[in-house]
Formats: sequence, structure tokens, C-alpha cells
Amino acid sequence: SNFTISNTLIDSNSNNDKSNCGTVHLNNDINVSISNSKFKSNTVKSNGGAICFDKIINLNLNLTENVFSGNIAHNGGALYFKGNTYDENTLYEDKTISIIHNVFDGNDADNFGGAIYSEYDKLYSKEIKGNIFRLNYADIMGDDVYTPNSVNKTLFDMSLNTIKKFTTKPAYIILDPSYKSYVNSIYTGDIYQLKFLMYDEFNQLYMDDTKYYSSLTIKVTLERKNEYEEINDADYKLAENVCSFSKGKKKKKS
Repeated sequence: SNFTISNTLIDSNSNNDKSNCGTVHLNNDINVSISNSKFKSNTVKSNGGAICFDKIINLNLNLTENVFSGNIAHNGGALYFKGNTYDENTLYEDKTISIIHNVFDGNDADNFGGAIYSEYDKLYSKEIKGNIFRLNYADIMGDDVYTPNSVNKTLFDMSLNTIKKFTTKPAYIILDPSYKSYVNSIYTGDIYQLKFLMYDEFNQLYMDDTKYYSSLTIKVTLERKNEYEEINDADYKLAENVCSFSKGKKKKKS
């Protein structure tokens, strides 16, 4: 099907149906052209404050010179992208997606992606450039843009756009190289503290100010420093691990 909007103001609409996303809701196999329009102060209880692209099979999209301002949603304050569950009997085509010279200003998400939330694996190679992101906000993470994972598929080249705040779910941790431990030996029942740094898929230190991921579990195994070294005890065990996490830094006591 085809959907076209041009030179249009879509202003101050409310969608209180949590099961139906977007002020404008588009899905399945669709050709979309939206240009020179303004989506302003729309509020959605679900995802996609302005436009929700949901259960996408094939999307041919031209989004050019629009303004998305002051829209609010659960995820994706302005735009929400999510593909359909893969079906081997469905024909998937490589469609054209152009998102060029749009402004995303002051949009808000209750959870993730103040301006854009993406779980659509066709954005990575598309023409998405010259867009401006400013003063967007997400209560948990990704003030401008958020994707849970697989940034090499679900997101675009950030360097071609004016954007500062983008992230993914936590991707990996490393031991904090600045953390110094002076313990030479550990006995049964002792507490030994480790300090980790957590990063997203963009290799950015994860700043979880809302403590959304405060209950993450880490499994730690104790290994020989030299596997050929003779030791008295063959087995080691770390039990009753306690973790706390703040601003990308996790402390672990065992």
C-alpha cells in the first residue's frame, strides 16, 4: 500500500491505546513518503509519538525535511521502527529508505529513544543523513537514538547526522584498569572486591543514572594464572556474589 503526507501539520493528538502504537501507525508491506511536514506535541501511551513503523515486512520510505517537535511516547518519542518476525515463506525485498534533513527537537520517551527507537534490521545501509537532533530526552537511555542491540544492522551512520546521545543495551564489561587491589591472599569466607566498567555496542561507558540495570548478574570463575603450575586445591568456588552498579561502574563482592 502507499501512504503520502506533504506540507501538513499534525499537532496535539493523543493516542491512549497502549496496544496501538503511533499517532500515525504504519506496518507490513508499505511505500511511505512524508515531506515538509511538522509533527508537534503528539502524545502516545505506546511507542512512536509521531510515527510507529511496526511489524515491517518491506518498507520503502522517504522522510525528507520534516520537523518532529515535542512528541511523547513510551519508546521512540518521535519515530519507532520494529521489523516483523522472520517467516521463511515471506518475500523480503531490499527497499529504499531515505531519512534526510529532518529536525528532531524536544521529543521525549518514558523509557528508551527520546527521538528514535529502532529494532529494524534494514537501516544500516540506507541514506540517512543531514538530520539534526537536539534537546531530546529518554527517561532511561538514548536521549536521541536507541537500539537494544546489533547496531551494525538496526542503526545508521551517526557521523552523517548532528547527534550527540545514542546508545544500546549493555554489551560487555571489563575490569576497571584504575582499580588497585593489594590483597595477596584470600581465605574461605573473605570478601574480595572487584570493579568493572560496563560499555554499550558503541564502546561508550554505560551511564545508567536511573539504575535500570542495577540487578544485572555476573558469573565469575577463578582460574589458574599458570595452568601448568602445581597447586594443592584443584577446584575453586566463588559464592554469594553481590553486585552494585552506578554510572557505568559495577562493584562486586565475593
